[in-house]
Amino acid sequence: MKLILGYIRSLQLAFIIILLASVCIYTIKNCEATGNTIYVDDSGGADYTNIQDAIDNASDGDTIYVYSGTYESIIIKGENIGEITIIGENKDTTIIDGLDSGHVIRAYETQLSGNKIQIHISDFTIKNAGGSGFDCISLSYSENSTIIGNKILNGDVGEGIQLDHCSEVTIQDNIITNCQGSGISLSISDNNIIDNNLIQNNQKGIHLSSTSNNNIISYNTIRSNSQYGIYIIQSINNRFYENDFTDNDQNAQDSLSNHWSYNSKGNYWDDYNGYDNDSDKIGDIPYKIPGGNNVDEYPLGYFKEPESPEDGNQLPTAYLPSISPNPANYKEIILFSGSGFDSDGYITGYNWRSSIDGEISTQSTFSMAGLSSGTHTIYFIVKDNEGAWSSEKTKILIINSSLNQAPMAYIDSITPNPASERESIFFIGHGTDEGVITGWKWTSSIDGVISLNESFELSNLSTGIHIIYFQVIDNDNEWSPQDTYILTINNDSSIIPPNYPVANSGGPYSSIVNEEVNFDGSGSYDDRFIIEYFWDFGDGNNGNGMFQSHSYNAPGNYSVILTVTDEEGNSSTDMTYVSIFQSANQGSNSGILSILDISFPVVIAIVFVCAIAVIALFFFWIKKK
Repeated sequence: MKLILGYIRSLQLAFIIILLASVCIYTIKNCEATGNTIYVDDSGGADYTNIQDAIDNASDGDTIYVYSGTYESIIIKGENIGEITIIGENKDTTIIDGLDSGHVIRAYETQLSGNKIQIHISDFTIKNAGGSGFDCISLSYSENSTIIGNKILNGDVGEGIQLDHCSEVTIQDNIITNCQGSGISLSISDNNIIDNNLIQNNQKGIHLSSTSNNNIISYNTIRSNSQYGIYIIQSINNRFYENDFTDNDQNAQDSLSNHWSYNSKGNYWDDYNGYDNDSDKIGDIPYKIPGGNNVDEYPLGYFKEPESPEDGNQLPTAYLPSISPNPANYKEIILFSGSGFDSDGYITGYNWRSSIDGEISTQSTFSMAGLSSGTHTIYFIVKDNEGAWSSEKTKILIINSSLNQAPMAYIDSITPNPASERESIFFIGHGTDEGVITGWKWTSSIDGVISLNESFELSNLSTGIHIIYFQVIDNDNEWSPQDTYILTINNDSSIIPPNYPVANSGGPYSSIVNEEVNFDGSGSYDDRFIIEYFWDFGDGNNGNGMFQSHSYNAPGNYSVILTVTDEEGNSSTDMTYVSIFQSANQGSNSGILSILDISFPVVIAIVFVCAIAVIALFFFWIKKK
């Protein structure tokens, strides 16, 4: 009996454990995940039309995705949100414009709170800060933030990027130019990373001040800044390596204890006054950093011409190569031109190589397309008739992103509309692209392709209600999305009679993939009765009825057309659009977790039945014994 009671107690304990596990499963199931995606489009059809409203309504951990357009300055307060990610659709076409008034992006916590705001900004053009002390991007009391892949332009008096009391911020792959202050300025900011940026045409390239210590600055191109490439005061233990300093008024100023190399790699200095006689790609003497006693022990380029060898042959000289265009777009044709001189002979060979793609030519002048996207250091050398090679000349070449952006098509006008049968109709459209528009296509839903010209005149369209589609194609053979227009051709010279029905498709609408959109045609009307509502959902599906629900299985913008017909057979059409987005949470639950969709009472019932079955089986086993 004691043994049986022991087994029963064990079963009771197992039942309690299963019950508690069920409660935990149900609790986990009903906990909402954080980190939603909010969409912003200044032309409408998204969650918000401006970024500030999205920020004001965001929760901690949310992502804000911003479609191409031009937006106003934004402020992010740490007291409202701890972490937020803001992503632009395309850094060239998604613009935040400060309109020359104040900061463009300001994100901050306060010292009193003891917290650090965490912000991630990528793929924007951020421009036109205005007024003394105002910056394109200003972060205060921020930690573990990222500023990646942006174009930062035209700071009036302030900085391109200003960090104040920040740590572990990564500033990477940005173009920072034409700021009247510094391109990047750090104040009381430690352990940050500044990597692979193009910093040019500012007053100072990078400015470290007020005990900004232990930062890493590497692989940046710092050029044509009117005062300093890098200027350091009151800051120590920072490390600089593999940066390229070119055409700055003064490349660097450092009077304190900082490090100018790493793993036997220093920096490129266009005013380096040393040789590389042993051809190991490292200068034979250190480069002295102006302002103090620091040196770059391993300077990497811009060497003086090598000293003559013992056989008396004078080494040839390579002249700084010409590369055009620069910057260039991926797959764009680039012309390279180089030359050399030999005082006691003549030039017999040439060699070009890229830091990314390796050797690219052995000709003096050539053109090519297809270099990898990124920031290349191009090396050029020449060889004389004695087989001696010159020292390398280098030049920075920037190849913009290899991801071609689809062109955009715009129907400017179709007039007159409505038109009469055989009446001349004028179609005007245009396209935009990062490259060149090379073709156009106009299509009618009734008559098919009607023109391959940008603008044209036509007088032979069929009577009826046409959906006009317009597309353009770019020099990468990529077609744009279709722009659409409703054109009505009547069979006489009159416009639609007043007793025709009027269609109203509602909208615009928005939703997420695989979630139903509720279309509402109740705004349509007629002087008598509408007998048919026909919906074209824009994805090859259609439906009938005043109210219709439909879901889309892919993100995108879809043109939705409602045609209404009255009891006399007269019809009219109205068009709207629906924007379908990919939810951040879609697809996050695997099929094996579908059991979590079972309601809690059902879970308890299943657990109870299983427990009774186990107890019954146990007593059956005892009886058999």
